[in-house]
Amino acid sequence: MVAAVGYLAAAAPVRAADCAPNPPAGTPSAAAAAIEDRVVAAWLPNLQHRDGSFADYVARPSEDKRDHYGPAMLGAALVLYGLRTCRPTVTHAGLRAIDWATKHLPLRNGKLRTIVAFENVALAVAYEEASDRLAGDAVYAQVRRDWEGRLRHMRYEVYGHHRAFYNWYLVETLTVAALLRSGLHSTVPGAILTHPEAARARITNYLNTTVLQSAMFQITHFGDQEVLLLSDAPDNPPAYHEFSLALFSKSVALLGPDAETSARDVLDRMGRATWALMAPDGDVSWFGRSQEQSWTLAMAAAGLLTTSRVKGIDPPDAERLRAAAARALLRLSSPDYVSARFGLWIAPAFTSASIGAARPGLDPYAAAASYTGLTMLGLEWVAEDLNGALPTPSVGIGADEAVLGLRLGHTPGSFIVLRKGPVWMSVKQAPASKSAYSKDLRYGEGLNGLEVLRGGVWDRILPPRPKTAADEAQPAGPVVRVGRAIGRPVGHALRVVGEEIVMQVDYETTSGRRVALSRKVQYQPTACGVQLSFRAFPNEEWIYSVFFSGGVHRVGPDAVADSTQAVSARGPHVSLAPSPGSFRSGQHARLFRWRVETGHAHGAYVSFTVCASGLPTP
Repeated sequence: MVAAVGYLAAAAPVRAADCAPNPPAGTPSAAAAAIEDRVVAAWLPNLQHRDGSFADYVARPSEDKRDHYGPAMLGAALVLYGLRTCRPTVTHAGLRAIDWATKHLPLRNGKLRTIVAFENVALAVAYEEASDRLAGDAVYAQVRRDWEGRLRHMRYEVYGHHRAFYNWYLVETLTVAALLRSGLHSTVPGAILTHPEAARARITNYLNTTVLQSAMFQITHFGDQEVLLLSDAPDNPPAYHEFSLALFSKSVALLGPDAETSARDVLDRMGRATWALMAPDGDVSWFGRSQEQSWTLAMAAAGLLTTSRVKGIDPPDAERLRAAAARALLRLSSPDYVSARFGLWIAPAFTSASIGAARPGLDPYAAAASYTGLTMLGLEWVAEDLNGALPTPSVGIGADEAVLGLRLGHTPGSFIVLRKGPVWMSVKQAPASKSAYSKDLRYGEGLNGLEVLRGGVWDRILPPRPKTAADEAQPAGPVVRVGRAIGRPVGHALRVVGEEIVMQVDYETTSGRRVALSRKVQYQPTACGVQLSFRAFPNEEWIYSVFFSGGVHRVGPDAVADSTQAVSARGPHVSLAPSPGSFRSGQHARLFRWRVETGHAHGAYVSFTVCASGLPTP
C-alpha cells in the first residue's frame, strides 16, 4: 500500500536563509529544476510507502524488487531538492527513504551484495551535502543515528577487483570522497573511516594516476586535442562514459587541491569526448546497455558543468562543455521523457506504449525508483551548479560542426561519429565481446546512429537497435550468405577517410569459421542519409536487416520505408521481406524488422542506402 502518512515526528521548517533563489529562466539550472518539480509533484506522496520505500512501476506485479538502492538514491535526491527549494515535506520524504535504506542492507544468502556500492554513494553524498543544513530538524534528529552508523560501517566493496577500469570504481571513489568530508570518524575494523588518511591516499592515487594509466590506450585526437572515452571497455556503452564523467568530476571537486593536474587533464579529455560524441538532438546513449535512459542525460549535464568549473580548463573548452550540458537537458525536457503520471519516464519507450509492452526493451535491473533517483541526483547537481545558472553559450557541440569525424576509443567496441552537411552518423567497429551482450543488437557493429537536418531541425532517422538475447536476432549487418553459411561482420579496423567512414571487416559464422575476409565497407554521407557499399564476390548473397519504428510499406521493387526512414538496395535480384519477431528498445516499445537482400553477386559492387523518408535517394 502506498500512503502519504509518515511514521516520523513532525519537524521544524528548514531555515529560509538556507534556501536557494530560483535559477534564472532559460538556463540549464532552470531546465533541470523544472524537470525535478514535475517528478516531485508526481512521486510525492502517491508513490512512497509508509515505511519510506517507493513503488516501482517498471517491475511486474509478481516480481521481486529489481534493485535495492532506489530508496537511498531517490531519498538522497529528494533531501537535496527539498533543502534547495525550502520544501520540508519533500526533505522529510527523502529522510524517510534514507531511514529505510540505512536499516535494510542488500543481502543475499546472508552476504552483502556489491550493489550496496550504489546505496553507499547516495547515502554518503547526501550526508556530506545536507547534514549541516539539517541541523535542528526533528526528522533528521530521528534518522541521524542510524544514518551515521551506516556511514561509519561502510567498507570498500569494489576496489581491488582487478579490472583495468570499471564505472563502479568511480562510484566507490565518490563515496570515499564524500565520507572524508562528512566530519565523521569510525573505530569499526575495516571501515573506510577507521583509516581516513589511508582512504584519502587511495582515492587520490586512483584519480591522479591509476585512471589515466588504465585508460590511456583509449585516448584519440580531435585535431590537436586529446579526447578520452572512459566507459566500460572493451564494449564502450556511451551511457557509462557519461556516468564516469559525473562521478569523476564530483570526486575531483570534493578532493579540491588533492586532485592534481593529471586528474583535471583526464576530466578535460572526458568532457571533450562527450561534446564530440553527443548526437545533434543531445542523445548520449543510443547504443549499448542503459540505452536512452533518462539518467544518462542528467549525469552528462552534471558532469559537463562540474568539469567546466575545474581549474585549468580553457575558457573556450568550458563554453563548449556548458553548451553540451544544455543540449543534453533539452533532450531530457523533450516529450520523449515527459510522463503525466510519473513526471518523468526513465526511458522513452514508455511514452507511447503500456509499461508491460515497453519493459522488455530495458535491462533487467532497470527500476523506477533507482533510475528516477539517479536522474534526480544529476539534475540536482545541475540546479545547484554556478555555471548552470549562466546563459547557454552560443557555441555548439561537435555535431554542429560543418564537418566532424572522430573515433572514440581503441578497443573493438570503438565507434566513429561523423558529420558532413545535413548528415550525422555513428558507426561501431565490432559487436560486444562479453558473452552477456554478444547477442544483444544494442551492441551491434556497423551503422547504429543516423540523424538528418531538415528545415533547421535534426530528425532521427535510424531508430536505436533493440535489446535482444541468445540467438533470437541475426545482426543487422550486412551479413553474407555463402551456400548455407551465414557470415556475421566483425570489424577489425575503423577509420575516417576523407569525409566517409571505412571499416575493414571479416565475416564469421557462429562457430568462428570465416567465410569472407578483410572486406572494405564504406559508409558515405549522401544528401538524404548514408550509403553502405562494398565489393561482392561470386556466389555471395548479402542481407541487410532494417528496423522501423512505424508502419512499413514497399517503395518500388528495391526499397522499403516508413514515415521516417527509407532503405533501398542496389545489386543483383533485390528482394524485400518482413521478418518475424518481437523487437523493443529503450526508445521504442515496438520495432518492425525487414530483410533487404541481394541475389548471387558476380563481382559487382553492392550498396544499401538509408535515407530520411521523402528525400530523393541517390
